[in-house]
Amino acid sequence: YGFVERVPQRWFFEEYGIAFEVDAVTGENSKGPGARTLTKWIQPGYQDDNKMIMFQDRLEDLQQSIATHLASRDPKVKDNEWKVIKDYLSSLVVAMKLAVSTYNKYRHGCSDGSCNVWRGYPNLDEHVEIFEEKGYTSYTCDDDEVFARLDEKPFEDLEEVQSHYQKMLFYWNEDTNSTCFNIELTVQICEDYRPQYHEMSVHYAARYLNNIKRFLWVGGGDSMLLHEILKYPSLEVAVGLEIDQKVVRNCYKHFGTQPHFDNEKVQWWFGDAAKSLLMLPREYFGSFDLVLVDLSETVTSMSVTDKLDILGALALLVKPDGIILKNEVYFESFTSMFKYSVMVNWYDNPIICSQVMTMGSNTVDFLNPTLQDTDIENLFIKPLKEIDDPFEYYHDYANNVTSCPVCYKSDSDESSSQERSPGILLILEAENTSVNLEDADALKDILTGAIEEEGLAVVSTEVAQSVDSRAFVSIILQEGYVVARTVPEHNYVGFDIHFWSSFHKQEGVKVSLLAAVKGERKASSSFRIIAGGMFGKSTWKDDEKRRGPGSTEGCDATVDDVAYKAKQLSINNAFADMTQLIEGNELK
Repeated sequence: YGFVERVPQRWFFEEYGIAFEVDAVTGENSKGPGARTLTKWIQPGYQDDNKMIMFQDRLEDLQQSIATHLASRDPKVKDNEWKVIKDYLSSLVVAMKLAVSTYNKYRHGCSDGSCNVWRGYPNLDEHVEIFEEKGYTSYTCDDDEVFARLDEKPFEDLEEVQSHYQKMLFYWNEDTNSTCFNIELTVQICEDYRPQYHEMSVHYAARYLNNIKRFLWVGGGDSMLLHEILKYPSLEVAVGLEIDQKVVRNCYKHFGTQPHFDNEKVQWWFGDAAKSLLMLPREYFGSFDLVLVDLSETVTSMSVTDKLDILGALALLVKPDGIILKNEVYFESFTSMFKYSVMVNWYDNPIICSQVMTMGSNTVDFLNPTLQDTDIENLFIKPLKEIDDPFEYYHDYANNVTSCPVCYKSDSDESSSQERSPGILLILEAENTSVNLEDADALKDILTGAIEEEGLAVVSTEVAQSVDSRAFVSIILQEGYVVARTVPEHNYVGFDIHFWSSFHKQEGVKVSLLAAVKGERKASSSFRIIAGGMFGKSTWKDDEKRRGPGSTEGCDATVDDVAYKAKQLSINNAFADMTQLIEGNELK
């Protein structure tokens, strides 16, 4: 029971420290019967922005509750009670809206219409230094200033790591909990722009290809490229080349990015890329759908052989209808190497502002593509159906009919003496094994038999066992050696499989050893390290023919100068006709 007073009204909201009076609008300011206005603030809570924000939130909640619960009358509530409830809530909403409206005029308006700066905004004429301290515009897209800010608050160092190759620093933003890391003072990645960088590296390029099965990336030791690659259900193999294991392991520690050593589709090759590229199986060259290069200019230009640099060797890994993508500005280099090249540039990235990447292909015309919708869930890249302009990020494009694809002539067939002796160390960890690991001699016989079945020659064996039943089994081969370390209480065996010849048999040995100890494939992990080898092996010439890039087609072909000049003349004539058309009167 009760009633709702008409105007004047006095409203108190003690929770927010807000109170005011409401009265009817009369005279020339009246907007009709029932028009009301806030005539007086009684309590100063309206001067507190935070309190008014909470007050506005309460108004929105109230309106939602009314729409939900008072849409129809509850038959248990009498008519007169229902009317009083609705009248009260209606008056309450009107009063709260008046308070919000009056507050907004106070906060953002000029009562006399003469002020240059509205309330709620800083006067930049008087407080420019405060404005700049907040960093709104002072460092936009200035790399030096952007990265200098990473050395200041709220960024705090987490860990400095010195490896055999380089110094790494991991640090984080205390306000946003975003982690970053740099190598030799050069920023590599921050979590803030991880989607913008890594999704564009993988999925943007992948849209130009159909049914991608083979990826290779080089330089992505943070495992973030791999995270995106593993989203493709059609994936058969993903090969990663990285010089420094400490990058991978410390990024897992600070970013939580897994290297997936346990995934049978993933191969990690640790070592100098200039050496690793010469150790890849020859059948790898010309087999990858997408090659991703995340290296600096200095590293990319290093020599693999006296005829081939790293970028050239990576280009040889791409299928004829595949794509190679390189971070940063590489357009001029790509236009001379590939028939089709494009450089993309996009802005509004956190921390780094803008990013550039370059793609090259001898088959995929980036100006006339058949884009594929991969249906892969991303954070930054939109689904293909939501993209209005597929060329939005294009900055440069080239269709170079006179491009010269990478040509390499292997001298392995001509060499009469062995000039280098590399090796590959494959680390294999087998967990959940079910073979008896406490009997070291029996284990030695099992492992030796598995190795011999793969066609390798065992020279000698040795067993050492500790008092806690852990064993060390060493098997010396003509082609290298295998060492097994056992931890019986955890059903664990760790293998070092080091080959300096017959590298093509190493994968088979890995599979056989895992089967010999009855280990589960899903509970095993492996990676490779480029290591030293041994001179004097009679099979060295055969080994060289099985690894590294082979001779590419057309290297011995002579250039048809007449055909080339005719093609170039046609191009020049076309440009002359275009110029004449532009300058002519017929242009409207």
